[in-house]
Parts: sequence; structure tokens; C-alpha cells
Amino acid sequence: MGLINNFNVLVGGVNVLMQDSRYTYQSFNNEFFNEFGVNGNQSPGLGSSLIDYKSWLKKPYYYVNCSRVPMDQQNAYRSLQIKGTNSSLLTMDYLIFAIYEKTFSLDVISGNIEKIDGKIDTKNL
Repeated sequence: MGLINNFNVLVGGVNVLMQDSRYTYQSFNNEFFNEFGVNGNQSPGLGSSLIDYKSWLKKPYYYVNCSRVPMDQQNAYRSLQIKGTNSSLLTMDYLIFAIYEKTFSLDVISGNIEKIDGKIDTKNL
């Protein structure tokens, strides 16, 4: 079992989580269910115990929603850092998936792409 102590994610040098901490199954539930739960996680959905405690102990998953950054800073490019200390006696490999979302409109007749977030207008790609 590999656990990370003093875990945090930084976007543009600013902590996403309030403080560095030992990420636990409860931390995972709080992060994941708030994002993917249906009706406050009262209805079946993606966050309804698909990853149970025993599965998480064997292969811990760490999920952090980085969109807590203020809206005026979301259009700027920033660095992404993940920090923590491996508390296992074993050497660990980590798979990291950083996913972000951008919204745009596509004119299917002309092929023009226009960013809705107002950042870039790209014509005739």
C-alpha cells in the first residue's frame, strides 16, 4: 500500500487544497463525490462507491479538482505541481492524469472555430 503524506496540488504556485495533508479514503470520497455524485450522492451515479475502501487501500486513487482557482485566472496558462512524500517503504510509480476543459463553438458549414471563453479566435483551421 502506497500512501502519500504532505500531499497537495499547486496551480500556478498556489495550493489547491487548504493545507498539505495525508490523503485518505475519506479525502478521496470528499473530493470525488462532490464532483461526480448525483443528488448529493444519494442517487446511483459515478460517485456511488464504485471504488470501495478495500479497493482504494490496494491501489489508492488521488483526485483533486483544480477548478477552485478564481475565474479571472482560469484563462491564463499556469504550472501544475503535485507534491508529497512517499510514506511507503517501496519505490512507487505514479500515473498522473491532468485533464482540463475548454469550451468552444464550431460552425459546421464554414469550419470556423471560436473560443467561447474569449481567449483565442481561430479561423478556418
